[in-house]
Amino acid sequence: MASLNQEILERIPVSLPPSDEQRRIADVLGAFDDLIRTDRRLAEQLDALRRTWVSGALAASSVTTSLNEVASFVNGRNFTNGADGTGRPVIRTPEVRSGPGGNTVWSSVAVADDGRIARVGDILFVWSGSLMVNRWIYTDGLVNQHVFKVIPNQVPDWYVFALIEAQLPWFVSLAKDKATTMGHIQRANLDVPMTGLNPDTIARLGPAIEPIWSAALELRLEAQELARQRDELLPLLMSGRVRVSEVEGVA
Repeated sequence: MASLNQEILERIPVSLPPSDEQRRIADVLGAFDDLIRTDRRLAEQLDALRRTWVSGALAASSVTTSLNEVASFVNGRNFTNGADGTGRPVIRTPEVRSGPGGNTVWSSVAVADDGRIARVGDILFVWSGSLMVNRWIYTDGLVNQHVFKVIPNQVPDWYVFALIEAQLPWFVSLAKDKATTMGHIQRANLDVPMTGLNPDTIARLGPAIEPIWSAALELRLEAQELARQRDELLPLLMSGRVRVSEVEGVA
């Protein structure tokens, strides 16, 4: 059949489960949704607690540092050019914000492990356009241009992440002032002095913050896995290939 139109679609019979079965399916999928929302809410609360502790320590600190002192910022490459639709996702601004989606570009290009491959837990910083910092929680991806992969220099990840968060409002104002087509910051801005923490304070905060930092990541990974399972279950349940009784109680 060369094409489909509304008239043809209206003649195609579609089987649906009985109403009570549909309600049971909705209850199962709703349970997954509840767990996903809970995980994400808990992760956000842990992030807020971490920010409170670190910002309090920074407010009481007289130490000066810069982002370039605490981490290496590896700029991505134009991996969208020549992408073939297979392989690994190309990480641009939308992917840093919310992960791979329907508009994600995929590429099977061979890449040396030179800091342009993002793995679970890596810090990614969008320095052009919609500036943001986030942790990557998805399958290995290729860091595209306008995105830094941030590699801490012998300091904890949470500390580097906190310093980027602290500078982000200033970076956003810089990018806004420079915006013609797409605002951005410059590498020189990473050398600007800012308030930091001394090694003793970092070591003192570590035992409290490290578990929070790790737990927030695990909760987001769990939410992602639950969402994958929910999306796989929906067509299986609706088609009858999997019965509700087989999955009730799982979520």
